[in-house]
Amino acid sequence: MTQPEKIEHILNGGCEYFGITREELTKKIGAKSKIWHKKIYLVMILNEYTICDMRDIADCVGYKRPENAAYHLKRMKEELSEDMYGCAKTKMIYNELLKYLEL
Repeated sequence: MTQPEKIEHILNGGCEYFGITREELTKKIGAKSKIWHKKIYLVMILNEYTICDMRDIADCVGYKRPENAAYHLKRMKEELSEDMYGCAKTKMIYNELLKYLEL
């Protein structure tokens, strides 16, 4: 699978998993939105499983600036960590999404 195909697979599969459309994913929305909370999982997966840089990831998921994607990537890494700050629910959703995407 080529990189563009992998990116499309992750984005389409992630949207399908979360029950949102690609248009909703790339729409510029605020942090209070339910879709925003779903985007951050895709930021993490795109970072881990592709060679995209933060600018590409930000464009893929509809962030205005790459710094926002980098901040949310850092936050997801903290939540997925084994430290006391890790979140079991976040880990469960992330692992289910990885299984769904067959990654």
